[in-house]
Amino acid sequence: MALTPVAAGFATGHVLRRGGLAGGQEGSFLFLLNLYVCMPALLLRALLEVELRRELAVFPLAAAATVSTGFVVGSLLLRLRPRPSAEAAVVVMALMVVNGAFALPFVDALYGAPGIARMALFDVVNNLLVLTAVWTVARRGSPRWQGGLPVLHVLRTPPFHAVVLGVVLNLANLDLPAAGAAVVNTFAAASPFLIAVGAGLLFQPARARIAQAGRLALAKTSVGMGVAVLVALLAGLDGVDLGVLLLLGAAPIGFVTVTFATIEELDVDLATQALTWSLLLGFVLSMGVGLLAA
Repeated sequence: MALTPVAAGFATGHVLRRGGLAGGQEGSFLFLLNLYVCMPALLLRALLEVELRRELAVFPLAAAATVSTGFVVGSLLLRLRPRPSAEAAVVVMALMVVNGAFALPFVDALYGAPGIARMALFDVVNNLLVLTAVWTVARRGSPRWQGGLPVLHVLRTPPFHAVVLGVVLNLANLDLPAAGAAVVNTFAAASPFLIAVGAGLLFQPARARIAQAGRLALAKTSVGMGVAVLVALLAGLDGVDLGVLLLLGAAPIGFVTVTFATIEELDVDLATQALTWSLLLGFVLSMGVGLLAA
């Protein structure tokens, strides 16, 4: 089946961790390698292979809806149960971020370039909001916060550059030279496997704060899937459009939640444990969505 390589990659990473051959640091490196090298190549290749239609505008709109809904739900939960600022910021961040990197291997295995192109359009807005709105939430929860907003770092990220270049070349009906296309294809092919193995390396469940972390992971899935289903119903989506949106909705808490928690001196333990249990939930749910789609 199409998802077997994804499952094998995740299992490989976890076995390597259990065997003491690699760990979370190596998993983080694989995600950085993917972010800066392989994912941009995959996004660029996908955008050159599909027809960009107005109907695909639903994906950036869905990203904005998901992030904003996560913020609203997180804020409401904190009103019902106030928490220290360092913990509160993690709760809101976890509900806002869509983990597009985790969804990528599933989307690629099931839909190929058409699915990746849709995910790329979603992730442009998602990443923009992550590096502005979500980082602002983290900064405001930090004990070191003294006002001001984060810099718009998204304009410096390779995936953003790849999406812009891919859209420009697509609309201009241009293609890459043969040598450039060969390089792009080589790096693009590695992206889904890097993510699957990296996720397996990061997966390390623990009993500490399991109830709190589990509730946060479940809340993230509920927000993601709820918005995905609502958007799909309102827009009348089916086929590839529906499948990609549901896989993005099923994605776990974003890896950047732990990154921001570390940078801003927030509750890193809660962020890490919530990510761990969310990885398991997201993997099972994504496999389920994939089986239904297949």
